[in-house]
Amino acid sequence: MNNATLTIRTQPTRMLPPNEAAGYLGMTLAAFKREQPVRPIEVARGVLRYDQRDLDVWIDNLKAGSGEQDADILGRLG
Repeated sequence: MNNATLTIRTQPTRMLPPNEAAGYLGMTLAAFKREQPVRPIEVARGVLRYDQRDLDVWIDNLKAGSGEQDADILGRLG
């Protein structure tokens, strides 16, 4: 019996399109657009992406129960 080794390397994607950002957070796209306060970044004309690190900050603040207002979070991210 022959043995084979398969090595797969993937490069993580930091800038996520809206549908992938929603999936990253475990939300539907509609809930994502309605609930999260993170602003997308226009990486090219008309191409919007969400920075995974900004999404992580928002989730970390929810977990910490910081009580920050959306405007406070957006001010830090923008």
